[in-house]
Amino acid sequence: MKCKAIFLLLISTLALKAQDAYHQSLLDQLQNDYYITGGTWTLSPDAEAIMTNAWSYGDDPFQVIPASNQTFTTKTSVNITTEYENHWNAGWGIGIENAINENDVCLMVFWARAASGNEGRLSAFVENSITYYKEVYTTFPVGNEWRQYIYAFESGNSYDVDGLQMGFHTGAIQQHVEYAGVNILNYGNSYSLDDLPEIINNDTYGGHEADAPWRAAAETRIENLRKAPLEITVQNAAGNPMPNVGVGIEMLQHEYAFGTAVVSCMFAQNDCQNQIYEDKLLDLDGEGHGFNWVVFENGMKWPAWEGGWPNSQFEKADAVEWLGEKNIQVRGHTLLWPGRWTLPNDVRLNIANTNYVLDRIDGHLEEILEYPSINGALAEWDVVNEITQERFLEDSLAGNNGYVTGREIYAEIFEKTKALDAVPKLYINDYMTISSQRSRGPVYDRYQQFIQEIIDADAPLDGIGFQAHIGTYPTSIYQVETILDDFYAKYNLTHKITEFDIDGTAGDEVEAAYMRDFLTYVFSHPSTDGFLMWGFWDGEHWKDNAPMFDLDWNLKPSGQAFIDLVFKKWWTKTFKITDTNGQVNLSGFKGRYVIQINCDQIIRDTIELTGAGNSLNYPCEELVSIEELESTVIKIFPNPSSSGNSNSILERVSTKPAVLRIINARSQLVLEKKISGKQILLNSPENSGMYFIEIQEVSGITRLPWIVN
Repeated sequence: MKCKAIFLLLISTLALKAQDAYHQSLLDQLQNDYYITGGTWTLSPDAEAIMTNAWSYGDDPFQVIPASNQTFTTKTSVNITTEYENHWNAGWGIGIENAINENDVCLMVFWARAASGNEGRLSAFVENSITYYKEVYTTFPVGNEWRQYIYAFESGNSYDVDGLQMGFHTGAIQQHVEYAGVNILNYGNSYSLDDLPEIINNDTYGGHEADAPWRAAAETRIENLRKAPLEITVQNAAGNPMPNVGVGIEMLQHEYAFGTAVVSCMFAQNDCQNQIYEDKLLDLDGEGHGFNWVVFENGMKWPAWEGGWPNSQFEKADAVEWLGEKNIQVRGHTLLWPGRWTLPNDVRLNIANTNYVLDRIDGHLEEILEYPSINGALAEWDVVNEITQERFLEDSLAGNNGYVTGREIYAEIFEKTKALDAVPKLYINDYMTISSQRSRGPVYDRYQQFIQEIIDADAPLDGIGFQAHIGTYPTSIYQVETILDDFYAKYNLTHKITEFDIDGTAGDEVEAAYMRDFLTYVFSHPSTDGFLMWGFWDGEHWKDNAPMFDLDWNLKPSGQAFIDLVFKKWWTKTFKITDTNGQVNLSGFKGRYVIQINCDQIIRDTIELTGAGNSLNYPCEELVSIEELESTVIKIFPNPSSSGNSNSILERVSTKPAVLRIINARSQLVLEKKISGKQILLNSPENSGMYFIEIQEVSGITRLPWIVN
C-alpha cells in the first residue's frame, strides 16, 4: 500500500511539472497568497491548448491570438458586432478532461478584459454538457484592464470527461472582449468552500469612484429638485413683525416615496403578526422614522388574492386601512402577470377558451378594484407586470376574438382599471432594463415597443416601473443614467424604482456602497418619484438578503446607508430665531413638517412643503422670548446640548416646588417629574432634535426651547 501511495504521488508530481508557466504561476499565487496547495487541473495545464481546442458559436468569429506582457501567452478575442436577442446566443466553451465527483470543491479561474474603449459584459458558466444545469453562472462587467477572476464552487453532481463544460456567453451587448488563463482546479474534499479564495471584482462598477463626475451633478439636481423654500413670518395682533421668536421646523415624512415590499399578514393584527416587523416598518432608525410607501409582495397578485395567501382578502383590506392611518401610501402589485405559471390555474388550463379567459380577467378586475377599503385607497397599481418575458397570455390571445397580437389586452386592462377606480396612478412594471443591465438590444427595444403600443391605444398609463434586482455585479451608475434618460426623453412619464435589492454574493461592503450610489443617483433624477426595496428583513425576503435587517434584526451596512441618506442627509430638522422682520427662511426637503412657534401658548402646525415652496404666517399674541426666559426665569446650559449620556443643568430663579416637563417636537411628553431648588441635573435625550422645557408653578407656566444635537 505504501509503495502504491508513493507511485501515485510521483505520477501527480510529474503531471504538475508538465504544466506551463502560467499554470505554475497560478499555483504559486494560491500558495503564497492564500496558503492553498495541491489540486488537480480539470482542463489541460497548457493554456495555449485550451484556447486552441475550445468551441465557439454565434455570428461573430472567435480568434486565438498571442497575448503579451501577461503570465499567459495566448488569449481568445471576439468582436461582437451582431445585436443578439439573448446573451447566450453567442458563446465559447470547452469540456473537462478530468472527471469531477459530486461534492468536489473547485476553483474556476480566468482573466478577462474589454479590448475596446467601452465596458464589456460576459457571463461565465460551468454547466452540464447535456442538460445545461449550471454549477456556476455569473454575469459581470469587464473593464479595459486585464483582471483575474476566481470563483469557488462545490459540484452538485459527478461528471465524466466532457460531461461538464466551462466557458462564456458573449452576446449581451455589442463589444470587443478578450479572455485567457481559463481552467478549473479540483481540490476534492481537501478544502471547504470557506477555505478557498474568491476574486470577483464587483467593487468597481461604473461610477463607483469617490470622484466620479456623476456625483457633483447629482447633488446639484437633488438641491434643485427635492428641496423647496420655506418662509415663516410671525406677527403680533397688530400685524407687526415679532423678532426673536423660536421656531422649530422638523420633517415628519418625505414627499418622495421611500418604501418596501411587505407581507400583509405580519402587521395590523393579522394572523401572522410579528411585533418587531410592525415596529420596524414604522421606525427604522430608532428615532421614529419609517417607510412612507409599501407594496404587498404577493398578497394582491391574482392567484394570491383568490387563494387567500398569505392571508384573507379582508385581512389585506385591514392592512391597507392600518397603513392609511399611519400615513403610509400603498401600491397595488399586480393586476395581471400574464405568464404560464403566474396566472390562476383555471385560467392556464382554459387558455384556449378566449371568452373564458376574458371573463375571468374582467371578473378579477371588478372584484379586487371594487373591494371595500381597497377601492380609492391605493396610490398606484402595477397594472401589468413583466410582459416582455411572460408572453403566455399574449400568444394565446393572438389571432382570436379580434386580437391581432394579443397585446391589445393590456391597453384594455388599463382602461378598465381606470374606469373601476379612478384614484390610483397606473404603471407598467418590468425587470428587463436595470435588473438585467440592459440599456440597448432587442429585449430592451421590446419593452419600449410594448409601452408605445399602450400609449398609442390612448390607455391611461401614468408611469413606468423599473425593477432593480441587482446581482453580484451592480449595474453601472452610468448605465442607470442612460436607461432613465432614454425612457424619460421618449415618454415623459414618471419613473419609480419598484423592486430594489442586491444579491447576497455581492458582499456587505459592495451592498452598502451601491445602496448609497444607486439611491443617490435615482433620487437626483427628474423622472423618478420613488424608490421601493423588495422587502426589508431577511426573515421575509425572497432571497434571504433584504437591504435593511438580517434575520436577527441587526441593521446591515446597506440599511445604515439608507438611513444615513434618507433620514439624515436628506432630512430637514432645525431650530431658528425670527429676524427683525419676524421671519425665518430656509430650504427644506419636500415633505410633511411640524412647525412649532415659541409663543406663550406654543403654536404647533403640520404643513406640506411641496411644489415651489411655502410662505406661512403665524400670529403670536404674547411672546416669551428666549432671551427673556434665559435671563429672568429659567435657562439651561449647555444649549444646544449633546444627545445621549451627557448632562445639562437647568437653572431657575424660583425655588418653589414645580413640575418639570420635557416635550419633543411632535408634542410627545418625554419626561415629567416634580422638582424643587434652583438647579436640576438633566440627562440629555438619546434622540437629537428640538425639545421644549416647561416649568409649571402655581403662578403659571414658563417655557424654554432646548436643542439637542
